[in-house]
Amino acid sequence: MRIFAELSESGKNIDVHFPYNPEAVAAIKRMPNRKFVDKHHGGPLWRLPLDLVTGTRLREEFGNGLVLGDALKQWGRDEVSKQRNLRSLARATDAELVNLPRVHPKLFEYVSKRPYQRADIKLMAEANVGNFNQPGTGKTIETIASWIESGLWDQGPHLVIAPVRSLENVWFEELEWLDLDVYTSEDPAVRRQEIAEGLERAERGEPVVLCINADMIRVEKIWDAKKSKGDPPPKSEEACRDYKGNIYGFRDELSERLCKVHYKTFTIDEGHKTGMPNRNSLFSNTIRLIRADRRAVLTGTPIGGVTRKLWAYLNWLEPDEYGSEWAWINNWLETEDGFGKSKIVNDIQPGREDAFYEAHARHMVRRLKREALPGLPPQVHVTVKCSMTNLQKAQYAKFHADAEIRIDEERLTATGVLAEYARLKQFANAKQELIDGVPFPTTDSGKLLMLMEKLDEEGIRKLAPEPGARAIIASESSRMIEMVADYLTEQGFEVGLMTGKVKDTRPVIKRFKSKKKEPYIICMTTQTGGVSLNLQEADSIHALDETWNPDDLEQLFDRGDRGSRTTPLRCYTYRTKDTIQEYIAEVNEGKKVTNKNVMDLRRQMFKE
Repeated sequence: MRIFAELSESGKNIDVHFPYNPEAVAAIKRMPNRKFVDKHHGGPLWRLPLDLVTGTRLREEFGNGLVLGDALKQWGRDEVSKQRNLRSLARATDAELVNLPRVHPKLFEYVSKRPYQRADIKLMAEANVGNFNQPGTGKTIETIASWIESGLWDQGPHLVIAPVRSLENVWFEELEWLDLDVYTSEDPAVRRQEIAEGLERAERGEPVVLCINADMIRVEKIWDAKKSKGDPPPKSEEACRDYKGNIYGFRDELSERLCKVHYKTFTIDEGHKTGMPNRNSLFSNTIRLIRADRRAVLTGTPIGGVTRKLWAYLNWLEPDEYGSEWAWINNWLETEDGFGKSKIVNDIQPGREDAFYEAHARHMVRRLKREALPGLPPQVHVTVKCSMTNLQKAQYAKFHADAEIRIDEERLTATGVLAEYARLKQFANAKQELIDGVPFPTTDSGKLLMLMEKLDEEGIRKLAPEPGARAIIASESSRMIEMVADYLTEQGFEVGLMTGKVKDTRPVIKRFKSKKKEPYIICMTTQTGGVSLNLQEADSIHALDETWNPDDLEQLFDRGDRGSRTTPLRCYTYRTKDTIQEYIAEVNEGKKVTNKNVMDLRRQMFKE
């Protein structure tokens, strides 16, 4: 069974030719992302993606029967050399840079204090990369330096999409290294106007940096294929379609203009916060429209215990290579049949671990914080087991039994398992009271009692306070953290609040970082604590509850665990005994194992 494979005319695919043979057809149909091209479109032939994974699978299917054309052979030799170099950089602890020391000696000197950063910069300068280094390892400065090393920094416009707090707390400061105009404002009221002005230069191809938050660029659905009932699509101009056939349009003129510029680099920061891991999100549909010579996504916690989320990042980085999610899943992950369709098991297929790491290394860099910064003091993790108060326990037991409860003659119910879980988490935090039918936590809380004890141990106390003591307290629930902040304020402590309702958090951060001897506490939501904050002055961080994603706590604790720490950071996780919170912790332990298997064991393999 002989077949002939050659580069397509466009040079972007592998074209496979053979006389009709049932065995050959069966074999080619086992190839991911194959497509039959009929005689009306240049065939008959089979067209495959142009990448080394596909080439390897072809050789596995056809063995010595595979004959390669000269152009494909040359591409293969060049690609093997290139990928070998990229994989080497992904595991390297140092690399030689060419442009950065010549163009920007001061920045080169700065990153050279941590040699691993030179290797990361080199990889990001040569390929589209997901920088998945743990928080605090310097992903932002590596990205900016890679623009210079690649030679793209002064060749045209650059786009950065990041949460507003990430822009304000990280990007504005770090971009001062570049002698480029940075277009975004710290004042939301003038941000859109300033971006519009910067766009005029970007549209002319000038080297400027546009920094925006995700909401500024999202498309919106204008036609739902499922609900259309056969009605034709609208006549208005469409931006794109998703795989379900739904049609999207630009939200406004500014969004359309932002999407139509050709950028030299396109960087997405805090990728896990954007909806990017969900291929159906509005954000994912939008970013597919943007053209750029080099792409990078930054996040220290990319998968949240769900391996398949990795594909979304890879698909955005290299859409031709990672075109089909299910082809990737079937190629690498364990699946099992269930209810007529495949069910994903998060583990990598047994025996394919090394191949998985090797295949993806050229598009990912992952460094653990204490691997990159070996002198950094350890985090000290403490689980604080809390008992409920008597009234709190009575509420929890009643709701757990009936999924409803009467509080002050008002009825609180839950419809569905997820709603019941959410309510049980609230009762496990504190006794609730209803205000206009909405539950609010009270100070009748076993967790609040334990929190006050731990704060006292940490020197946050009215009598004989520890000079300069700093603590962070976080909860997934904004109502819970607001109650705690109010209670601590009533007790005479100085408290800053950081939730989605607080538009300007800079005064809180400034006070936290100040040299004032009086103790200071920041109360924040867990989600707020997971976005680009450097709060290394914290002596302790107190997580009052856990979300269903273990990455949220990792991001929270890493806010205080930065490279210049000299003392251990104490990380407290409060968990109410005999409640739903123990089940959440059990589920998260399984997700942590998945995270480690997919993201971190590769580091051990590379070391061996």
